[in-house]
Amino acid sequence: TLTLRPLTGLPNAPTHDNHLYTLTWPSLSPVEQSALDGPCAILGIDDPDSAQALRDVLDAPAQICTGLDQISELPDPPPVILVPCPAAGTDRVVGGAHALTRRVLRLLQEYLTDERLAGSRVVLVTTNAVAVDTSEDVDLVQSPVWGLVRSVQAEHPGRITLVDLDDRPAAHQMLLPAIGAALDRDEPQLALRGTNVHVPRLTRLPNGASGGDEDGAFGTLVPGGTVLITGGTGTLGRLVAEHLVTTHGATHLLLASRTGPDAPQAQELSRHLEELGANVATTACDTADPDQLAELLAGIPEDHPLTAVIHAAGVIDDAIATSLTPEQVDRVFAPKVDAAWNLHHQTRHLPLDTFVMFSSAAATFGPPGVAGYAAANGFLDALAAHRQAEGLPGQSIGWGYWQQETGMTGHLTDTDRNRLTRSGMTPITSEQGLALLDAAVRSTRPHLLAAPINVRQLTGPAAPLFAALVQGGATRPTAAASTRTAGLADQLAALSPDEQDERVLDLVRTNIAAVLAHASPEGVDTSRPFNELGFDSLTAIELRNGLSNATGHRLPATLVFDYPTPLALARHLRSQLAPSTPQLVLHQLDTLESTLAAITREDITDTKITKRLQGLLTKIGKLGSPAGETNTLDDLRSATNEELFKLVDDDLNIS
Repeated sequence: TLTLRPLTGLPNAPTHDNHLYTLTWPSLSPVEQSALDGPCAILGIDDPDSAQALRDVLDAPAQICTGLDQISELPDPPPVILVPCPAAGTDRVVGGAHALTRRVLRLLQEYLTDERLAGSRVVLVTTNAVAVDTSEDVDLVQSPVWGLVRSVQAEHPGRITLVDLDDRPAAHQMLLPAIGAALDRDEPQLALRGTNVHVPRLTRLPNGASGGDEDGAFGTLVPGGTVLITGGTGTLGRLVAEHLVTTHGATHLLLASRTGPDAPQAQELSRHLEELGANVATTACDTADPDQLAELLAGIPEDHPLTAVIHAAGVIDDAIATSLTPEQVDRVFAPKVDAAWNLHHQTRHLPLDTFVMFSSAAATFGPPGVAGYAAANGFLDALAAHRQAEGLPGQSIGWGYWQQETGMTGHLTDTDRNRLTRSGMTPITSEQGLALLDAAVRSTRPHLLAAPINVRQLTGPAAPLFAALVQGGATRPTAAASTRTAGLADQLAALSPDEQDERVLDLVRTNIAAVLAHASPEGVDTSRPFNELGFDSLTAIELRNGLSNATGHRLPATLVFDYPTPLALARHLRSQLAPSTPQLVLHQLDTLESTLAAITREDITDTKITKRLQGLLTKIGKLGSPAGETNTLDDLRSATNEELFKLVDDDLNIS
């Protein structure tokens, strides 16, 4: 029999506050001399002055290049390519943010698709693009770059490093040592403040650490004041509007969206809120258009002045980084970057009590496939810091994904949701989200993340960002990958060729099942093309990354297109992981050829190289001769150098 009883007295039961996180920047342990191997190149993004200024402060040889093609054509491309982002003024914030984000995206697309640069790492250098502490102001033009690159880093691990400097010369002089430390410790993101090197870490906001009034910003809504909600007719806007009326006593709401009263359920929402006792105006307004916003604000009655702004508008346009277009970036930026800046600029003279922006955790976590969206929300996070630095109210809440379907999550498939779950994200219920909103606005911090995280999913080699949440911290990916690679190679070496094929095919099927959320690897048909199995560009990237991590080999982004079935892919991986004897010999001959090119004939004559090669060729001749027959290669021991070189060139085809 089964007997059930209520569970009572559960210790440390999680509350909504437990799902609020903040981004901290602890100092890295003392950084010593640079571990960079060889000189670096400096690439100016249409700005040679920035490149020259950076080289002037580096205590190391560095070549300034005008384009990636110039670097890729070098005989030995440098291991590190420094790319300084030009600082921008505040007169063209929105235009500058659009332009710089597009330029960085174009550069990264060129870099990631040039196989000649596969051994080089791009280090993108920004200045004051992120706030290491709450007292810092930020460069709003450069801030979207961090959201963009974080997503690209997830798609292409180990290819890009982000470094943010302050204006002090000491930070520039620490750049190369810090990069060396970052590469050695597998830290993808750094911030240099003077001689201190900081790394981003996600930490839980302690219960009761919100600060401010007990009732929070919403508890201090001015009676009779107007609350503007952008995206007010969308799913989240409707939830927030009702919550402000029923929980916080809001009496005058202005709901703005591009479609306004023509939006689905807009009329029904207005009637419902009015029945609850609120005065509601629903207006069609594209807040990305400064003229439309100015007209909207001018229409707010003087006896009910604007006292609170909640910016919840947004759209998403997904694509992997190498396929993302400038038009997609602009489309996502419009309701986020353009609208938020317009709201900031046109209300900064008003005595607002609340200015809350709905951002996304994507700007901090950097999931794959949303580089443009992450960049746009990175601007909101920076704008909140900028407003507080100016003494204005401002807060950006980076949300995880909501369980209730919204205009930005309705396109998610089971595969997408499974990817989020495996990353540690759990969906936010409506009740939970509103409670998180109340908890967040009680905080005085400009940026918080409201994203329930399943810490159990982060166990093992967690990303450095989550190291503070995982017991024992993050595992160093390089060491872990080396261990896995050695272990897999040893396993394959002990197997027969048929067993090797089976083992690698099982590895491929297991990773496919994980990406496509199959119940077991056995359900994967190894003869069907990947596109018929349900793969798209994003799942192809995820499979490539999973197999790269499992094998320790850097695999191309075009992997599933180069090897279009699981069986073909497994055979390719097996040839890389456990090459046959002829493959090993050919690889060693390639190495020998490149080595011989570096020495002179006199070196060969003065050493035992000739005799060794003659002896090896004699053995090859005997292996290829029928028993009892005399092979002419037996006479190679008496061959001259010229005859030997001709034989190597003609017969072995390694010239």
